[in-house]
Amino acid sequence: MLGEAFRLLSEEFDLDYLILDTSAGMSNETLVALAGSRTVLTLVRSDRVDLNTARLNADLVQTLSRGQLMLVLSGVGPTGLDLEFEKAYRLPVTAALPAVAEVAEVSGQTLFVETFPEHQLTTRYQEIADALAAAA
Repeated sequence: MLGEAFRLLSEEFDLDYLILDTSAGMSNETLVALAGSRTVLTLVRSDRVDLNTARLNADLVQTLSRGQLMLVLSGVGPTGLDLEFEKAYRLPVTAALPAVAEVAEVSGQTLFVETFPEHQLTTRYQEIADALAAAA
């Protein structure tokens, strides 16, 4: 039913993508959104708490959603954490977003990608967009 509502909304407004930003954790709203989604992109902070719960969340996403699961690690240092994560949890990482000081420089005043078009973080954002487009 929700999947049908997403389809109608997308058709009515001629949307290429409908992006839902749900609250952290697994609320009723999040579970309903997952069940109606074709592609689920989950942002995982690169701290041990998020990494330890990522596998459980991924299992839940795969159970509820008929679509593709995409994981993005955020705040990653130069340690190759994305490869460690893929190996340990057997989940592919769509992108690993580095922790960079320049994010604080723009501080909501402008778009990061406009201010830093050649930055490695901008490149990662483009990788995510490309992966979402390929999944559609």
